Amino acid sequence: MTLPSAFGKAGTGGEVTSGGITPQEITPRDIASLRSVTDAEISPDGSMVVYMRVDPARKEGPTPPVLWEVATDGHRPAMKLPGSLAGDHEARWSPDGKSLALLRKAKASGEAELVLARPWNATAIPVGGMKGSPVTYRWAPDGRFIAVITREKPVPQENGSQVEGASGASHLFIVDLAHMTAREVPVSAPFIFDVDWAPDDRRLVLRTGQEGGLDYFWYRSVVSVMAVDGEHLQTLPGRATAVHPSFSPDGQQLLYGYFADNGIGGHVARYDLASGVRHPVGADWGGAILRAVWDQDGRGLTVLG
Repeated sequence: MTLPSAFGKAGTGGEVTSGGITPQEITPRDIASLRSVTDAEISPDGSMVVYMRVDPARKEGPTPPVLWEVATDGHRPAMKLPGSLAGDHEARWSPDGKSLALLRKAKASGEAELVLARPWNATAIPVGGMKGSPVTYRWAPDGRFIAVITREKPVPQENGSQVEGASGASHLFIVDLAHMTAREVPVSAPFIFDVDWAPDDRRLVLRTGQEGGLDYFWYRSVVSVMAVDGEHLQTLPGRATAVHPSFSPDGQQLLYGYFADNGIGGHVARYDLASGVRHPVGADWGGAILRAVWDQDGRGLTVLG
């Protein structure tokens, strides 16, 4: 494989000739010098993007991710997000665009904690009162609550080894932002992999498993609907895939992934919560749907496959 000598920092002295740029071989050093940019989050008003940047690894080890921001109008250069620290990740805008939530390593415990910040303010407020360490979270549509999935550390065995799935259960908390309090929601399954809100803020969709290992995460989980007080409302048919389950904008359907009868192929469907009927999505396409997001009017889906 070759590339022009103008490729980032990877040039090795190739000259530009009248016929164009002299190609040079890509080396491992070139690949290691690349900067990666992921997890771009556009603000609700469309004016700003917060994203995660990882610079090339140093000799002493990998570099931690850093949150950056850039205006969408292009009138000013990108800059490090004010007040953010190295290692901050999973930044998500509040529905009104006035706040950001993100995950940060706590100084005392070294475990992740959920913090709230304003992009123009260096002060970040940690959210406490939760058992375990946050692994993912979702803002409620009205911006008054955040649903947080936490996980406890596995308990080592007597010989010092750890048995995956034997402990380290998950918990679901709802954070009341007006009072900065966290309330645990009872969930019958010991492991919770995914969560999202219904548009009415009164229901949640969960993907759960009976064990915490990769087998359950990828192949043996189930999707269910519950009230915010923990009441179980509905379980969707089939074993779920890792496609993120989400409510339609009108709250009457759920989009989720499930395995084919052979247990190998995965499908995605719209599930009508009233009738219990599944409507396959992309059944006439030969590829695999990895992610699907509802359009705002609920009449279409934007799909990555």
